[in-house]
Amino acid sequence: MEIKEILEKIRLNDTYIFPKEELLEAIEKKAEIIPELISIIRNATENSNKLEDSYFAHIYAMYLLAQFREKKAFPVIIDFFSLPGKISRDLTGDIVTESLHRILASVYDGDFSLLKGLIEDETRSKWFRLACLKTLVILVVNNIESREKILNYFYTLFTGGLEEGSSYIRSRLIGYCLNLYPNDKIYEQIKISYEKGLVDIGLIGTMEDVEEEIARGPECLLARTKDNPYFNFINDTISELKSWACFDRSDDLFNKKMYDNRKRQIQNEKIKRIKKKKLKKKLKKEQRKKRKK
Repeated sequence: MEIKEILEKIRLNDTYIFPKEELLEAIEKKAEIIPELISIIRNATENSNKLEDSYFAHIYAMYLLAQFREKKAFPVIIDFFSLPGKISRDLTGDIVTESLHRILASVYDGDFSLLKGLIEDETRSKWFRLACLKTLVILVVNNIESREKILNYFYTLFTGGLEEGSSYIRSRLIGYCLNLYPNDKIYEQIKISYEKGLVDIGLIGTMEDVEEEIARGPECLLARTKDNPYFNFINDTISELKSWACFDRSDDLFNKKMYDNRKRQIQNEKIKRIKKKKLKKKLKKEQRKKRKK
């Protein structure tokens, strides 16, 4: 299968059939397809208001580039999720909360300052900022960044880098500190956060709960984080995406007749929409004629 054909097959999700064969071909042609995948995300960023409702290529591109550990994709993906308002979330659904941190960690190019700036930018959505924070946890447990460096950075967030009014982000930050086992300085800042009433207990629990976690020790907490798929790289695009609700059924249950029926149904729906538009135009034309009389 040629690159052009693969890209065309994964451009839309209008049949609701998971394109396993096309993705396998894309993985096989990794070197050739990487520049195209990066271009897909750039194009989605630049033309976000022009994409079809069923456009899906940018999502496949992000996961494939993450699987390929393509560092050139790091700033490109960040640019996409930096689109104003809820644009990027509308175009990617739950990715920003469920897997963006794993995608960013997988393509991380070493630009820590970029993540730092996003985390501390109060104008960004809390979901994007949290994704950047979670990225740092993954980088530590996979030995990309040192635990000492990231905990020291977390300390600066407690002591001024993070606005006091954001109890949600602060509470999540405490959780990420527990993932990495907090040092003494962080522990003191966690206690101060509780004393000042800056913590959402419904999200992270009480100070007693935090102390119980810390009592488990660094080996336990770090091992648990490392073993948690939520804090690991994207390794297999197909296994990550094939069970998504937007696909009718998994590839092993693929049925040609069902596919043809679904395709016919979609074509009929399009024809109905076209006829409806034509009818509306005709009625408007007739109404204008009546007004002139």
